[in-house]
Amino acid sequence: MKQLFSTIILLLAMHSMAYAQHPCNNFHIYLCIGQSNMAGQASITDEYKNGAGPRFLKMGTVPADGVGKWSEAIPPLSHVGAKMGPADFFGREMLKLLPPTDTVAVIVVAVEGCSIRLFNEDTQKEYIDEVRKRKNREWFFNFLSQYGGDPYQCLIDCAQKAQQRGVIEGILLHQGEADAYDEQWNKRVKDVYNHIISDLHLNPHEVPIIAGEIARNGEERIRNGIIHRLPLWIDNAAVVSSRGCTLLPDNIHFTLKGYEKLGKRYARQMLKMKRLPQGHKEH
Repeated sequence: MKQLFSTIILLLAMHSMAYAQHPCNNFHIYLCIGQSNMAGQASITDEYKNGAGPRFLKMGTVPADGVGKWSEAIPPLSHVGAKMGPADFFGREMLKLLPPTDTVAVIVVAVEGCSIRLFNEDTQKEYIDEVRKRKNREWFFNFLSQYGGDPYQCLIDCAQKAQQRGVIEGILLHQGEADAYDEQWNKRVKDVYNHIISDLHLNPHEVPIIAGEIARNGEERIRNGIIHRLPLWIDNAAVVSSRGCTLLPDNIHFTLKGYEKLGKRYARQMLKMKRLPQGHKEH
């Protein structure tokens, strides 16, 4: 009898441990990578200074936010010096569209002015050495240093910790301005995607990647044409349009309203690809 009781206690303990380590299926995690438009360049207005509540979270990726720590998604979501970007509005839109019991969490790693090669561990060192030879790139290395000099590894380390709590549902990419005429861009993105899938033990059929068009400023046709080929390289990929997304005076970065429109498009495309249950009808 005593042995039976001990066995029951052991089984209950094992069940409890398994439950505690099992990620919550309604805790949706999204990895957001890219350059300055993913970091966000629109000023943070009073309306957004307090975040969107406890259902929209971010994991810190830089020391200022506590690397690997969860907190409400109060902008900036990426690093010191960033502002508001598409991930802010992606999260807010997801909250509107998902059931009220669900949580949306983002892990944002973005470096201004970077090539997609920065996120590939096979090309990262060579690319950083190239940038080091250019003049007046102190700003680049300031952003890079916030991620410990290795943005990709920072992303993976944070994502692995996040997997203890929730499920990685997808990847958002906004990058391309720095690779404007690189015909190998799609292959490079595929390599990054495959590394992420492998390093985090994800199922590529369940984790889509969505890329955003760069600013439509009259000079983007070739670049966006390359971006639109991404679904030819990655089966579970899509591209969202930047049509109608207003721009800042620099004609490269989006305004707050532009990011809002772009973020909503990311969210609706993600729901379409994931076929997640929606709490509200899309308008």
